[in-house]
Amino acid sequence: KKEMQWHRWSTEIIPALLPIFLELLHLSDNLCTISHLQQECECGSNIKDLRVVCVSFGGLETQLICSCSAAIQLLCIGFFPASPLHPTLAVDVNMLDFVNELFVCGAPNNTAWCNALEEFLRQCKYQLDKGHVL
Repeated sequence: KKEMQWHRWSTEIIPALLPIFLELLHLSDNLCTISHLQQECECGSNIKDLRVVCVSFGGLETQLICSCSAAIQLLCIGFFPASPLHPTLAVDVNMLDFVNELFVCGAPNNTAWCNALEEFLRQCKYQLDKGHVL
């Protein structure tokens, strides 16, 4: 089962998501501004039969989407699915970018957390100065 899931991610889902993600990066100034893409489901149905819990910095929200192209529809609204087919959980790509920056900074301490936060905000064109956001 895990091998089939890896195969689906690597040969179907990720290649289909890559152009959408690149467009999302472009339109959102590298994820610094919220930008959603319009994407219709593949079947053309208006039936939204899949309930997905979406995790973001703002909290949890539930999205109803069509199950035919769930990963594509989720990415178009800025969320990455937790599974390739019929996901029930998705995470904000901005949050994933932040967590990636945190792991790049490395050391498991407060300094790493602060460095990651400052770098993340810097990439979004914010600047921290003496405890204030400029």
